[in-house]
Amino acid sequence: MSKVENESIVLEKESSGIANKILDLFERVGNKLPDSVTIFVILCFSILVISYFCNIFNVTALHPITKESIVVNNLLSKENLKQILVEMINVFQTYPPLGVVLVAMIGIGVADKSGLLETLLNSVMVKVPKGVVYYAVVIMGLIFTGIGDAGFVVLPPLAALIFLKLNKNPIIGILLAYAGAAIGFCSGLFVSLNDILITSFTIPAAQTLDPSFMRSPAMTIFFNMLNACLQMFIITLVTKKFIEPRFPFDESLIKDDDDEIGDLEKKGLKYAGYSLVIYFLVVLSLSIGKSAFLRDSTGSLVSVKSPFMGGLIIIMMLAFMIPGVVFGKITNKIKNDKDIVKMVGQSLGEMGGYIFIVFVAAQFLNLFG
Repeated sequence: MSKVENESIVLEKESSGIANKILDLFERVGNKLPDSVTIFVILCFSILVISYFCNIFNVTALHPITKESIVVNNLLSKENLKQILVEMINVFQTYPPLGVVLVAMIGIGVADKSGLLETLLNSVMVKVPKGVVYYAVVIMGLIFTGIGDAGFVVLPPLAALIFLKLNKNPIIGILLAYAGAAIGFCSGLFVSLNDILITSFTIPAAQTLDPSFMRSPAMTIFFNMLNACLQMFIITLVTKKFIEPRFPFDESLIKDDDDEIGDLEKKGLKYAGYSLVIYFLVVLSLSIGKSAFLRDSTGSLVSVKSPFMGGLIIIMMLAFMIPGVVFGKITNKIKNDKDIVKMVGQSLGEMGGYIFIVFVAAQFLNLFG
């Protein structure tokens, strides 16, 4: 081996060691951070204490919109503490993200528990050409993150099986799917549940400064689409150039098992697709024309006052529930209405952590306001 080759190997090991040390540092720091709920609780108590001292020292600020002087309210006063206690339940009930996510999960839960999402992912991914499988995994990750947790829960193990069939280390597929799902929170190719959820956080926060502020969930769609395309290529490049070489394929992992979906699942997918097309045609028919049912008084379909944007979460819920029910009926996973209610209950039952963090986050935003 030449001297140049030896030096390149040493440099590669050193750079790898430095990179691993940086990643280890991030991991240690991240593991020491408290839970998100705990962070919001700390912020709530911090606001109470800060308001007390700012009130004592007469701290004021200039309102950026009205130019009026804002005086800090002492939240630890007897009257304010009483008001906070009385309003806690109402603040939680009226917090926009709570209803948005729970209603959406009704439809997504049926599509997930009936097996539609997993079967759909499996059916689509096995037909993707080997040359574009990396991009396909990332795209499916960001799409399914936009409609729920399927991007994190269903796709990584499925991507692992796909990469195993391609004689590649399944860990690569898991990491790639996770990365694709992660960018789904800030990117997307269409208006998704995340856009509606983020808007429900953004608008109340902005209205603390300007009560008349109102925007549509589609306000960042062009940025999201461009960012999704850019991230797709970056993630794929990083995976191929830096991640994949670190995970060589172990030939002992090769299996002869056939993981293709059965005829019943294929039939279920076909009719679920038919039901979705019919549903979209109905929605489209209600959107055509200036006086269409889903348009506002000015004829706009995407304004904040249009029934389409206002009812987008219900439209999305039905877009998942209807195909999910059809798929479940054909595959015999749904025999009656009780099975549908059970699936919805299981899906909402998994939202306990989310409901808790929403309760604390709502109190934080109320105290800050």
